Amino acid sequence: MSTKPHLSIERSTETHPAIAELRKLEYEMALTLPGQESPFAEIPESLKILLLSLLNDRPMDVGEISEKDWEIVFSSQQLQGIPAILYYKTNAMGNGAFPSETIVSCLRDQLLMNRVEIFHAQAQLRKIIRAFVEKGVTPLLIKGIALAYTVYPDSSLRRAGNDIDILVKPEEFLQARNILLAQGYSCESYRFEILNELQCEETFWPPNASNNRLKPVDLHWALNVACGKRRDETTRGIFARSISVKTQELVFQTMYPVDALVHGAVHLMQNHLEQMKLLWICDISFLAGALLRNQDWKTLQERSQDWDALLAVQYALKLAVVWAGLRLPEKYSDFSLWPKPQHTEKQEIERALAKQNRPDIMLRLLLQSAPDLSAKLRLLKNLVFPDKEYLLRLDMPGKNRFWPGAYLSYWQGWIKKSRDTFKGRNAL
Repeated sequence: MSTKPHLSIERSTETHPAIAELRKLEYEMALTLPGQESPFAEIPESLKILLLSLLNDRPMDVGEISEKDWEIVFSSQQLQGIPAILYYKTNAMGNGAFPSETIVSCLRDQLLMNRVEIFHAQAQLRKIIRAFVEKGVTPLLIKGIALAYTVYPDSSLRRAGNDIDILVKPEEFLQARNILLAQGYSCESYRFEILNELQCEETFWPPNASNNRLKPVDLHWALNVACGKRRDETTRGIFARSISVKTQELVFQTMYPVDALVHGAVHLMQNHLEQMKLLWICDISFLAGALLRNQDWKTLQERSQDWDALLAVQYALKLAVVWAGLRLPEKYSDFSLWPKPQHTEKQEIERALAKQNRPDIMLRLLLQSAPDLSAKLRLLKNLVFPDKEYLLRLDMPGKNRFWPGAYLSYWQGWIKKSRDTFKGRNAL
């Protein structure tokens, strides 16, 4: 897949130095990764300067910020979760902070909302974790609330997230699923039995009659590790290196910071390259700050290489340097001295980005994930002729509850998706 760079080096020198630095990085990304425009193109330049100033802890000549620009901070998906961090930064900068008292009050309100959100998420998690442990299932809390308590200076700075992400061992997944179902959660699509080598999670919705503060639960049997490559030893290693976190309200296991950083980089650069949020870049910055020892940075290089995630990690760190003022250790700040990505990594990232809307890419990744011919044939068989119980649980328009009719509906759905997808397109 070829892309036309959306920026020019010359143009990047015509504006504020902070914006020029950001544009230079976006130009570099456009040459290396898929994407036609900056993921931050909709943020006004004046607001970008303010955000760069606060997130970098560096006073700049910001100028007047319009009320409309501030509305973007509180409404944009890209800036979701950022206001609490901005409030923290304005306090740290003291009199050098730029927002008015009214805006500071709004930022503070977001921090308090985060605190309330985490409080309710803790109560929900206590019940889930207790049930898992009682049944011998080992849950690993990942993303949102786990990051809030491990790498942020105040847990209220990080949103708990739109959902709760829990990783369990593949051999314990079915038992974990049954535990959530017994608690009244519902799952619209059971993927594990059919697509466990390609997919990585099932989503469970809280009971309809429950408190509306309860969040959906994304139950993972694997991490969506870079470029669609996942091995059993990857998950085993994540659990073996996991750390225990104990707060006044909650006790849980989570990923070692090196693993969490690589996973966060893949999430940012592979899964959400075109819809990235500044909050996820802040996650990378705080995670990198947790790698205090040089050995952790050496381990980060090795883990990135092992997971085929060198491009993802390097660009995630570069974004954190520009946006969040991350200072890399001198020994590791020159990326030309890092191990070189495999020549297939860029191509595989492009394919992974396309897999959600491209049946051919999904099938290719599916077959690549299988270790041998026997496994590939078994995956194809499960994909074409899935288990009857799996089909009957799927929510498909016009599906016949009689199982032969369910198979017809299932195949028709894939045929329609393929026809709509390939209309006017070429395969990668």
